[in-house]
Amino acid sequence: MTASNFYGEGPRSDSSEATTDKRAPDAPSAFKAANQTPFTIELSWIAPAQDGGSEVTGYIVSYAAPNSPVKTAKFTETEGTLTDLLPETIYDMSVQATNDLGEGEKSMSLRWSTLQAPPEPPSAVTNVRAVSSSSTSINVNWIAPAFKPNTPDVQSYVIMFAKKDTETGEYPAEFTKKSQSAPGTTTVLSGL
Repeated sequence: MTASNFYGEGPRSDSSEATTDKRAPDAPSAFKAANQTPFTIELSWIAPAQDGGSEVTGYIVSYAAPNSPVKTAKFTETEGTLTDLLPETIYDMSVQATNDLGEGEKSMSLRWSTLQAPPEPPSAVTNVRAVSSSSTSINVNWIAPAFKPNTPDVQSYVIMFAKKDTETGEYPAEFTKKSQSAPGTTTVLSGL
């Protein structure tokens, strides 16, 4: 270091060394979400402008659905995919970088929603009972499938039946089918 005035610069002082303190990294920036499915959200961000003097070793994404505990996912790159999410649910998320000194500042919070799950077929009917009502007919009744989220209402039931071979004790490969409109849960198989 030197001092100077109108007549010039003075002699140099003795040198001195100093090292900046290392710290946890700053917050990542440009945190964004895209390409969501009913069960995943893809995320990306930009590494912190300041790593705190120690190389960034990874990233932690914190996320939570409403009225649910916060979960975390760890990534080594500036992108990642959250998995095993609930369909049609809004998640609050943030990301923070880590280095040898710990976890850095969190990014600005991001709110994103998963998509609605595709419709599914109904569950199986239960308590199927077949009772002979005459020498040529059988009454069949059952309990409708239990409610299943994201499943449209049952429109009809298909009853499959076949006559057992009395000599072999086996059923034929092809069954006869009869359709029954919902919400009815009983039918008569006649002409047997």
